[in-house]
Amino acid sequence: MVQQRKNLWTKGLIALAAICVAGVAQAQPPGYWLEFSEGAHVEIDTGGISLPVTLEFWAQPTSDDIISPVGGHADHSELHFYRHSDGHFYTFQTSVDDDRDQIAGDPVATGEWHHVALVMTEDGRGLYVNGELEAEDDMEVLPPRFVTIGAREDVGYPWDGGINEVRVWETARSQEEIEGNMNRLLSGDEDGLIHYWPMNEGSGSDIEDIVGGVTGSFVDNPGWQGESPFVEVSPATSPLMAPGESGELGPVLIHEDFEEGATYQWYFEGEELEEQTDHGLFIDDATTDQAGTYTVVVSHPDFSYPIAQYDIALRVFEAQAPAAGVLGLGALAGALALLGGGRRMRR
Repeated sequence: MVQQRKNLWTKGLIALAAICVAGVAQAQPPGYWLEFSEGAHVEIDTGGISLPVTLEFWAQPTSDDIISPVGGHADHSELHFYRHSDGHFYTFQTSVDDDRDQIAGDPVATGEWHHVALVMTEDGRGLYVNGELEAEDDMEVLPPRFVTIGAREDVGYPWDGGINEVRVWETARSQEEIEGNMNRLLSGDEDGLIHYWPMNEGSGSDIEDIVGGVTGSFVDNPGWQGESPFVEVSPATSPLMAPGESGELGPVLIHEDFEEGATYQWYFEGEELEEQTDHGLFIDDATTDQAGTYTVVVSHPDFSYPIAQYDIALRVFEAQAPAAGVLGLGALAGALALLGGGRRMRR
């Protein structure tokens, strides 16, 4: 149970978005995303990755500086993606012969989201922007190794803007495959997918690689932005009750498009509550023994990992005996909490 609980918590908050028309760049990628500025970045280390390989991500540049959304390692191709002040997306890479060359896409606008994909094989490279092949060559490159998101390895040329949906495939993705998946979140079970950071936790100081297990650690506080399109209503995370009062923890309201098939499992202080599998948890005649951390984990059959999770810290305070005609502070606080967050959800 302890290990199961740990695994569930580390999965983070994952959301599901509606699929957009393939090949059309949307205004914003699905779910939460990270905003980078002033050298903030995420440290990762995939280790060396054999060719062929495809790296893809969403990027939103917000300035015209030389900026780097993904950094590589000098021993493994010294791969760096960046957007130059001339508006082009570039990739700078070291070849097998120790030559250094770059390929560039068409200029892109600041303040807008763009999907970028680099396909690398032993025979050359292809750079795709918003699903379109914009540059290719026949340079033989070294196997890559990705070590940062939001800056180069030396934290030079830091990214200024948003990043989301970083994916690494151990295959050379075709244009059709890139277009068909760029506007949606993945399940985690796709063939060839070896690293995947959806960046949909929405809080905290790291991001989980739900496929390869390489956790990304924040440096200098990248900021969470956006919201989950999967969860319609989030529960209060620290409700207050008075002893003897009753009320509901939650509820968690899933978007109606995906509510069918969603399952809920509740835990108290890490222990599974076997019969508690609804969108809310009803507390009857609260006692101080029931105070503590409750967790609800939401799963969906389309995903191989939990799609949502909330920790709810229930507080139960002993009510002080009120003076005649006066409501005690504890009872008043409990009543207000129940009025504000204890409603039942009607479907």
